[in-house]
Amino acid sequence: WLEATRRRHFAARGSRAVLRAPPQRIPVCTPAAAMAVTGSRPRLVKAPTLKENQENALKLPEQYRTNDVFMSNFRKLMGSDTQDLVAQLINEGQGHLFMGWLAAGSSDDTDKKHLLLQLKKLDKTSPGGLIGYIQRARKLLAESKAGVNPFEGCTPSVPEGVNLSFGSAEFERYEQMGLAAARDTVFVLVAGGPGGGPGASGVK
Repeated sequence: WLEATRRRHFAARGSRAVLRAPPQRIPVCTPAAAMAVTGSRPRLVKAPTLKENQENALKLPEQYRTNDVFMSNFRKLMGSDTQDLVAQLINEGQGHLFMGWLAAGSSDDTDKKHLLLQLKKLDKTSPGGLIGYIQRARKLLAESKAGVNPFEGCTPSVPEGVNLSFGSAEFERYEQMGLAAARDTVFVLVAGGPGGGPGASGVK
């Protein structure tokens, strides 16, 4: 069990995009239903119907459909929407997240439910869901490996601005405008490298 947990939470490094779920404890619920989170309070999710079980199982690769241990978890610990998400993740090469699981009703059910909760939450909060995240990561990694310049075709230019004299009425007016906007402004300091990628040698 410890080895299986380690393998799930410390995915092998490499060029493929992987997901990691840090360990955390949650309240135990019955193994007959999956769990979802509304705020910080867990609630039970209705177990999938026989038809939903069958339809979602067909989305899985054959080696998972014929794995009795995995399917016991698939049918008993996951709601219909979770089954669909898990099937999509497996088809995107993320099956390592579900390796080493014991049969449903075993001592690792709480950890499995928590992992499923995290996946569902990340899927809802990530633009394009987890599948979109994985696909974007693979695309960016492939482009980086191929040396693709994301700024290809762009021409840097100096934006138009206003020259102000310190202490002038115009300076004071712009300063007040800036102070009013500052309360709703976030400042991000970008550090690392000379910033020569865009092709401009001046201050970025």
